[in-house]
Amino acid sequence: MRTSTAITIAVLGLWLGYSGAESISPIRKSIMIAGDPAVNEYRLGAPFVFAGSDSALVGGKLLLRNLDYVIDYNQGTIYLASPLAWGDTLNIIYSALPLQIPPHRQHLQLFPDTFELISLPASVRPAGSDSLSQWLQARDGQLRFGGSKSVGISLGSGRDLSLDQSLNVRVNGRLGEDLEVNALLSDQGMPVSGSTQELSQIDKIFIQANSSNWSAVVGDYDLSYHRQQLLNVQRQLQGLDAAFSYRSNSLGFSVSSAKGKPGYVRFSGRDGVQGPYQLTVPEGSNFFRVLANSDRIWLDGTLLQRGSDRDYTLDYDRGQILFTPRRMITDDSRITAEFEYSLESFSRNLYFVSSDLYAGKNLLISSAYYQESDDPKQPSAGEMNDVWRSVLTEAGDDTTKLWGDGGSLADSGNGDYDKPDSVYLYAGRGLGQYAVSFTWMGSGKGDYVYDSVLGAFVYAGQGKGDYAALKRYPRPEEFRSLGLQLKTLWEGGRLAVNGARTWKDLNTLSSQDDGDNAGDGGKYDLLWRRDTLGWGGFEVSGRGISYGSDFRPELSLAEGDFESRWGLGGWTGLKKNDPLEGQRSQEYKAGYWPAGYLKVGGGWGRLNLRDGLWLRKYQGSTSFKPWPALSVSYDYRKTLLGRAWIDSLLSSAGRQEHRTEADLSRGIVSYQAGGSNTLDDIYYHSGASSGGRIMEGFLGFACRPKKLNWGSRYSRREDLSRDSLGQIWQGTSHTDQVSSFLKYGTGGSLALSLDHTYRSKVLRPNSPGQGQKSNLGLLRVDHSAWQQSLRTGLDYSLNATEARLLKEVYVKVPDRAGDYSYDSLSGAYYPDTAGNYLKQILEEGPSSRASEISARSYLQFNPGQYFSPAWWTGFRLDLAALSAVKSLRKLNPALLATLPSLESHPRDISGSMELSGDVGYYAGGGWNARLLYRWRRDRDNQTLATATVRRSNERKAELGYPLDDRTRLSFYFSSNITEAYNDLVGLESSARPDVLGTDILHSLSRQLDLNARLEAGRERIQRYNLPVPVTNFQHWSLSPGLSRKLSLSGQLRLEAGATYRKADQPWENIPLEFRYTRPLDWTKTWRATYDYRMNSYFTISSSYDGRKEAGNRTAHNGRMEVRAYF
Repeated sequence: MRTSTAITIAVLGLWLGYSGAESISPIRKSIMIAGDPAVNEYRLGAPFVFAGSDSALVGGKLLLRNLDYVIDYNQGTIYLASPLAWGDTLNIIYSALPLQIPPHRQHLQLFPDTFELISLPASVRPAGSDSLSQWLQARDGQLRFGGSKSVGISLGSGRDLSLDQSLNVRVNGRLGEDLEVNALLSDQGMPVSGSTQELSQIDKIFIQANSSNWSAVVGDYDLSYHRQQLLNVQRQLQGLDAAFSYRSNSLGFSVSSAKGKPGYVRFSGRDGVQGPYQLTVPEGSNFFRVLANSDRIWLDGTLLQRGSDRDYTLDYDRGQILFTPRRMITDDSRITAEFEYSLESFSRNLYFVSSDLYAGKNLLISSAYYQESDDPKQPSAGEMNDVWRSVLTEAGDDTTKLWGDGGSLADSGNGDYDKPDSVYLYAGRGLGQYAVSFTWMGSGKGDYVYDSVLGAFVYAGQGKGDYAALKRYPRPEEFRSLGLQLKTLWEGGRLAVNGARTWKDLNTLSSQDDGDNAGDGGKYDLLWRRDTLGWGGFEVSGRGISYGSDFRPELSLAEGDFESRWGLGGWTGLKKNDPLEGQRSQEYKAGYWPAGYLKVGGGWGRLNLRDGLWLRKYQGSTSFKPWPALSVSYDYRKTLLGRAWIDSLLSSAGRQEHRTEADLSRGIVSYQAGGSNTLDDIYYHSGASSGGRIMEGFLGFACRPKKLNWGSRYSRREDLSRDSLGQIWQGTSHTDQVSSFLKYGTGGSLALSLDHTYRSKVLRPNSPGQGQKSNLGLLRVDHSAWQQSLRTGLDYSLNATEARLLKEVYVKVPDRAGDYSYDSLSGAYYPDTAGNYLKQILEEGPSSRASEISARSYLQFNPGQYFSPAWWTGFRLDLAALSAVKSLRKLNPALLATLPSLESHPRDISGSMELSGDVGYYAGGGWNARLLYRWRRDRDNQTLATATVRRSNERKAELGYPLDDRTRLSFYFSSNITEAYNDLVGLESSARPDVLGTDILHSLSRQLDLNARLEAGRERIQRYNLPVPVTNFQHWSLSPGLSRKLSLSGQLRLEAGATYRKADQPWENIPLEFRYTRPLDWTKTWRATYDYRMNSYFTISSSYDGRKEAGNRTAHNGRMEVRAYF
């Protein structure tokens, strides 16, 4: 039923196309295409695309036009340089003319016959057509259609009979002249349990249909609405999204479930610290996850690009931002982050409706309604009980009332704690009466501490621990917003007026504290510019914002440049100010240029925030360009502010800023010079005053010839201050910064880029604070020769980060819900996918500045692509090296070399080194040889009270040789080492397996193949820091098999194996984690698989396997699967 339901939804869309109103105005379209590795050419759904109007994204990453893709703008076809992988989604946005001109003849490559052999009734099948694709093409359609459906039955020893099924449907192409279709449905591995007709049960859904005046998407999609600044939506959703258009008017709606909640945070940088910077959420939880590709980060008003070779990286699991060496972070840096996060407290639903209506030629009316709410009937933590519901009913919006006792009476054997009075005491694993949930409250803010030896929480005294025996009950929330915007255009100008009303209920199960749920906000934006008048040109701009006291700005457009625009950066002791909280502001600017070489302007603005801050600013500017190669500019700004400080003794303040800059171009070289002077005066209620002064100058140049671009910039900053007792300025610090870049690219064999920034902050005598020196660098070199036969490269990175000690905590969870188990004999935790403990990593103690250095290099050599001797053809060499260190040591040549020794420096937080080589030769006669070597060492000193070293060594050799036309013999040998050392008693071990084996394959005929594998090996394992003896294993195995082809319709494969393993220690002395994965004595296995293709549409597969270990019962498992292709 699910297959028919899903296909019906897709097919219904094919016949709903309507080529409505005729219009010659350009249309803006957005389509999404599901990835298919076999296809790199897609139709856009409209011809006559405007050149340069297109943008293409894959997984949120912007593709480069004419490099990653090209577009035939007349035909409306996109060609990708590299095919998309399964699961990737291509999002294309473009503008086109809505002209419907039938093409003379168009051809698209069809799927292979396995996807086309779908018979049609003779009454509708045209002569000479025997497939659905051919029938659709005869009706002017161009549709790729394919997929499969399978149902399997599995049963075996120790398990019940189970049914599972999978569905894969793919539709891509054009049906008729006015309809584009893309669809992907997959529910791989979904268990069969009665009727499965709901789309929510399908693992992956993507159905999209596009026509000239409507479009629809079902499945996973991104909702992007930026028409209104007070109702701005960018979300990752799953559900239904549809849009309709008539002439220039449009209507859209979305009904979906949200994958996460919107998050927003603003913070300041720290001198010499590139990260990590922790994101926070309103719930205050330490365990949330940022949704991939949902982040947008601004630095001082500039939107950054994510990527290790761009501006920043983001650890989605831990919610931490790390800036790359391309962006220097200082105390003056202001960072704004927007993201989506998941706490999985409740199932979350979202509804959205928007419309655009043109009332006349130049007036656009945009309206939208947005609603996002938690479903209290579907909490993720289990069904809501009466205690939970009563807590929420009494709590209202007060978060302090959401906490409850973390302990509850447990069944026999499931409790670890007793409660003799008001304190929980650890009684032992399964020996207590209570199961208790503990919550991290912060260092010194709880009553309990975690004892890593006991693996449990111990009472330390009130206010003397880090954890509390409390449980926070999640509350369902609801947010709604209704927005309306009027926008008018005229020659050289525009005016937009936006209003919105929001409703925010922090607890939908309580009617208390609902008086402040609703609030109103408004905004206007004006711009009028003319520069082609006979008497010169002018520009007038203005903007105003008014947020009511109860207005919720969750959907308001983020103001990443708020501090720099209002002059709030650089002040000390300011209250935390958020522009989205109760802002009322107006800004106006005017400029006039009587001639092309002279421009003058000025402006005024005022700002009030809900917490009391008020600000007034006055500014003026002038620019002079007497010659095309020379320009000079001057800017002045005066700022007055009050009620802005944490210190109540401060009254108001004023700031005056003067900035000047000059640019000179001489051929391929350009020069820049400038300076600034900032004067701050802070006034007290007592009448006294203090102040600060910043003087800065810079000088730089850039040389940009055709191949080599390079340049440098030097700046010097002096900080001075005066206290309230005197008028003498005293220096507090001086900062020197040098930034250099070099780029070389010929478009051929060599590409080089280098970015380096050095910053030194030195404190004057008797000045508070801490000096800081930072080195940030990024070097990348790539070289190729002999028509890409030789490729080599180097990446070197130098960064400054912040590090904290970490500690491991194992939290008990229900059986089979964890990834660790507890060994009561050794007192250690060991990995177990069916365990009942979860491992958590928590930060501990103060942070420290650290240098992070990494170097990566590679070499690939494939001479057969260029050199003529035949014996070169099969040779290939791959070499790679990696070295990285994160250290508290000062920078020195040894540290910059990033080559940690076998005995790492005690102040190295972490260090790793890896060397690998792979050389192979594949001769034309059929024989081949391969050598593989990989060595890696990692040391982690960051975990509290312990240091861990992991070392691995992998060596492998292979040799294959054809004895004759039907027989091939191969040999292999491998010798590996995996070791882990830990300062604490725990799961640290060593395994050293050596294996020697041979494979033989013989073809008796075209239908029958015989194969056999003979293998012998030995392995030495050891557990450290435990009274467990070293164990040596030996094993021998033989695995014969055959493969029989049954004409063209079926294949039978038979395999059998026998392995004998012995150890020099009794079974009970072998460490627990190795005991069950290496059974002693004889182990016998057998397997039979049969595949039969009934016809072009159906395939039946069946398999049976058995296993017999010494001392255990024989295990039998069987499976049968039927797969249908269409």
